Amino acid sequence: MFKEIFQGYKKIAIHSTLGRIATSIMVVVFISFMVIMVEFAIPSKDIDLIIKLGILYLLVNILRAIVTFWEDFSEVKLEKNVEADYREKIFVKLQNMKQFEIEQLKAGDILENMLNDTKEVARYYTWGIDRSYAAGLLRLIGSLAVLLYLNSFIIMVTMLIYAIGFFVAFGFNHKSLKFTEQKRKINSQILNFSNEQVSGFETIKSLQVQAQRMKKLKELLKEYEKSVHQLEKNIRIYTCLYDYIISFVLVVTILLSGIGAIKGVVSYGVLVILARYISSPKTYAKWVLEGFQIRNVCRISYQKILEILEKPEENMETGETLQKVEKIEFQKIQFAYYENQNVLNGISLNVSQNEKVALIGRTGSGKTSLVNLICRFYDINDGQILINGQDYKKYSIHSLREKIGYIMQKVVIFDGTILENINYSNKDVSKQEIIEVCKKLNLHDKIMQFENGYETIINNETDRFSNGEKQMINFARVMIENPEIIILDEATASLSYKSEMLVRNAIDEITKNKISFIIAHRLSTIKNCDKILLMQNGKIIEEGNHEDLMKKQGEYYKLVNA
Repeated sequence: MFKEIFQGYKKIAIHSTLGRIATSIMVVVFISFMVIMVEFAIPSKDIDLIIKLGILYLLVNILRAIVTFWEDFSEVKLEKNVEADYREKIFVKLQNMKQFEIEQLKAGDILENMLNDTKEVARYYTWGIDRSYAAGLLRLIGSLAVLLYLNSFIIMVTMLIYAIGFFVAFGFNHKSLKFTEQKRKINSQILNFSNEQVSGFETIKSLQVQAQRMKKLKELLKEYEKSVHQLEKNIRIYTCLYDYIISFVLVVTILLSGIGAIKGVVSYGVLVILARYISSPKTYAKWVLEGFQIRNVCRISYQKILEILEKPEENMETGETLQKVEKIEFQKIQFAYYENQNVLNGISLNVSQNEKVALIGRTGSGKTSLVNLICRFYDINDGQILINGQDYKKYSIHSLREKIGYIMQKVVIFDGTILENINYSNKDVSKQEIIEVCKKLNLHDKIMQFENGYETIINNETDRFSNGEKQMINFARVMIENPEIIILDEATASLSYKSEMLVRNAIDEITKNKISFIIAHRLSTIKNCDKILLMQNGKIIEEGNHEDLMKKQGEYYKLVNA
């Protein structure tokens, strides 16, 4: 785990560790100075040695301050770099992940990964490796080694006590791992619940279920509080037990060194140093113990990050570049999201350039699934989709999607100016070209009503535009892209009659000289299409233009006259 996480940060990690090691050696040196002072300088009344020790002590202190600054700077830089890099890795993975995999993720889990897990992984080196293990162990062993010189018997007894304390603490550490994982899981549930509260605010208000939601939140918070309590209780038990066991170190040291002083085998200077510094190893030993918990948290967080990073990606660039789309053929398409649950059954269809194809049918009939296959959001189970007579898998996903403009029912407005929203893909187009597109969509005059015009800041929650006008921004965005395939998935479903008329005119503009697929429930939107496909249970049950289907007086005829 350690090598995997910090691979690529070797140089800065070495700087950080060297800083910790250097300051730890200086701490041991300080204790050594006191031993030399008490054991040699004072008994021999060597004033020169005392002065030299004082000067050395001052110089080492100055050096320690400088090294501490370097150490802190390196640790912060390492921590922030690792945190930022892992957040970027998660974001890139989400960008490249397969559609099916994305649909399995929850917003709260992603937030937990991006915000908390990356932070815990990043601090493992600085707080776990550097502080707990490198500094903690070095200071613990170093201070005990110096004190061992003063009286080996007393220090051996204290080391035995420390060993017992470690053994007890290590035994409780395994329980902490379980409680830490439980705490993280409930925290993710709270984040998911909070995200639902924001995204589903209007539905929650309209259904008047605030009380139920509040009850559910309290239950989650109670579970979280319980898991935190269990974790903290376990940590406190082993730290208190450890402190209790280690408290005997001072008692035993004073007792044995006191007896030794009376018998004349231990000097009063040694007694003072032992009483003063025997507690220092306790602090450093506690650092090592804290490293166990830091490692537990990091291990769980890293596993959760890996669950994201190891998911399969789309291979965007493999294949030939699709230059132009002249014809699309569906040949006996079978498709299922889950095994043995087909949503498309034997779909065959030919669409040529400049044709508009409407897909209608009840919810769940397979309309959106069919157009999603064109985009290669999913792979078909059986059959073939041909573009220009070639299997469309022959072309790279990137070049295929460059040819597609997809407009959905839900409009996405990004934080930024109107101009940035329309040219979100950063195409090399001028502002004048964007203005001309907006004029065609009857959007220009509305935009110019704002004080800053096209530089007006908007976002997804803005009330500057009606739903229809927001959809116009979506249309403008696609028109700037100028794709060869247009997909409209219920683009007018949630609009008022007035807004629908705006969008209907925009549909005529955006589908000129394109291959177009239009999914709609409102039949007024699709009457002028070249082909109308009525779908049911993943099959095309009727096909033709409006006039032909009306003459047949079949299911389409019933829908129109319903």
